[in-house]
Amino acid sequence: MNFRQNNLLIMLSPMMLAIMVASLDMAVMPTILPVMVGSLGDSQNSAWVMTAYMFAATITAPVYGRLSDTISIQRLLQFALLVFALGATLCASAGTINFLILARFIEGIGSGGLMVLGFILVGKTVTEKQQGICQGILGGVTAFAALSGPLLGGIISEYLGWQLIFLLYIPLSLGAVVLSHYYLPKIKYQNAAKTGFDYGGFILLTLLIADLLYAINQLSAGVTLFDGKNLISIISLILLFVVFIVQELRAKSPLIPVRLFNNKTLVSILAVVFLSALSSAAATFFLPQYFQYVIGVSSGMSGILIEPVQIGMIIGPVIAGWLTVRHMSYQQGIIISIMLLIVAYLSISLPENALTVHLIALPSLILLGLGLGAIMPLLTLSVQRSVEPSLIGTATSLLGLFRSLGSLFGLTLFKLIYSNSLLHELHQINLGKALVKNALTNGIAAFGKNVHLQYMTFFDNAFSQVFYFATGLAVISLLFVCKFEMKKSMVVGINKKN
Repeated sequence: MNFRQNNLLIMLSPMMLAIMVASLDMAVMPTILPVMVGSLGDSQNSAWVMTAYMFAATITAPVYGRLSDTISIQRLLQFALLVFALGATLCASAGTINFLILARFIEGIGSGGLMVLGFILVGKTVTEKQQGICQGILGGVTAFAALSGPLLGGIISEYLGWQLIFLLYIPLSLGAVVLSHYYLPKIKYQNAAKTGFDYGGFILLTLLIADLLYAINQLSAGVTLFDGKNLISIISLILLFVVFIVQELRAKSPLIPVRLFNNKTLVSILAVVFLSALSSAAATFFLPQYFQYVIGVSSGMSGILIEPVQIGMIIGPVIAGWLTVRHMSYQQGIIISIMLLIVAYLSISLPENALTVHLIALPSLILLGLGLGAIMPLLTLSVQRSVEPSLIGTATSLLGLFRSLGSLFGLTLFKLIYSNSLLHELHQINLGKALVKNALTNGIAAFGKNVHLQYMTFFDNAFSQVFYFATGLAVISLLFVCKFEMKKSMVVGINKKN
């Protein structure tokens, strides 16, 4: 469909609101979680508040994607919004941490659809010339929510109570339901025959991801790879994966059609998605810690220093969308985005606290934000253009799955790199175990103000290792981009005649 500019924005409005709500929910949680746990009084199970939500969103995203290829996206979106609103209502009324965990799981079931259906709708309904702008707008909405969420969550939880945050989601979700009823276009489905749902595949995928999350959490907690529990988990992962593949090969309407992986371009794009999410964990998680542990600023000032990255992430998708419409192909845009990330990671990893030099700091952070913001919308467009129209939903949900897995693995991987590097540095000066443990948790504050400069180099070197490794991952992803076998319009630019 070829939309005029005003009609295009109207069509996107329910999706923008849905993505805004889901993105805000993820962005505010790190800020309000300590307040929620303090209010409910059970810190031991607090990690499950995030894990339950992430687990539910991860396992349901492929389901929404597969169903979007066979039934109405409008109905799917409305279902996801209503489930999300129900989960938010339950979160606001939670009186115990266990009830909150259950409510977050329900909320995650809705969020799994909100985060993928908008991008799927654009791929199915909008002309190729307009897709870059649309994906850029939706990516910008996600980045804006990530920017404003922590500030909004902090203010509301401190002055009005954390429950109000979840109550705000209810009218926003219901408003998106009303907008979707009137403004979402109708789509004729090419494979709308009722072939049944792959329940076996869904159950196996759920078990597979649950086992994977357990193994990742064990590694993140410092349990060795060859520990008994981890070995059992890894063996069960392999067995579940094999059984899942067999199930998908036998199913009449598989949840994830295995034949998609015969598409070399799609496999290369998914590899770039995974590696990009893997490397970006260094920026999203460790950059604020760098500001606090090495430079020695407060958590509030750390949030201010990260703003150039967030602003770049808002601008990046819009610029990328405009450029792919006017001047370049998706493949060229992805290459430029990765090059920006490589330059930014290298600049941040420079030793001797070079990030505190203003001439290096601000450009590096802006480049990082532009690269992070631009790459995912471009990869989404590339995925959707690499498959047949009847599988756009499934392929787009696969992108979301690989991005989630990349982020999870990246967080664990970089934690291990940082911890091992710092331990190596600290053991050379024979510090006590208690002080070393305190340093891993609290950074340079563990040594007191008088010895701040003496130990700063140790932390600087540890963070440098993290960003050196992120640079290497970005370089590897660049090699995969060169293997893309794009359709002609994706190579020469969509504004030119094929």
